[in-house]
Amino acid sequence: MYIGIDLGTSGVKSIAMTEQGEILASCTIPWWYLALNLCGQNKILAPGGKQPVNLLMVSKPQ
Repeated sequence: MYIGIDLGTSGVKSIAMTEQGEILASCTIPWWYLALNLCGQNKILAPGGKQPVNLLMVSKPQ
């Protein structure tokens, strides 16, 4: 099995495939989706609040 991850300028792309080239799974998530939904960038902080922790999760949006 091979797994490929591309951290490009427009987002994150990933693929899992067999040695024979059969694609088992693939996913593309744009950076704006990660920033707004997974990193907490859409939340307004209260005075004295802490910045959200930046993280990278590659999963298919529901």
